[in-house]
Amino acid sequence: MGVSGEVSQSEMLEINRSFREFDQDKNGYITRDEVKECLKKANVRALDAIVDHTLKEMDHSGDGRVSYAEYLKFMTAVYLGEHSDLKRQ
Repeated sequence: MGVSGEVSQSEMLEINRSFREFDQDKNGYITRDEVKECLKKANVRALDAIVDHTLKEMDHSGDGRVSYAEYLKFMTAVYLGEHSDLKRQ
């Protein structure tokens, strides 16, 4: 974590990298299907309800997809420990 409650440069790079990885069609948005596909490729089993809940938390506009700005806001909060139900490993 960076100074005064901000994410560090390396954390910001990780957020950028992970968004690009999830955004498989490179349209600037992450969809439920893209998240499920990335988790599958990483051999991660996640309950649909957990994926849906997390995407709903990120999708402030309610359009069914997550923009980079929405992802950045959510992930910054995760890195800063503001989501007690989500922990970094």
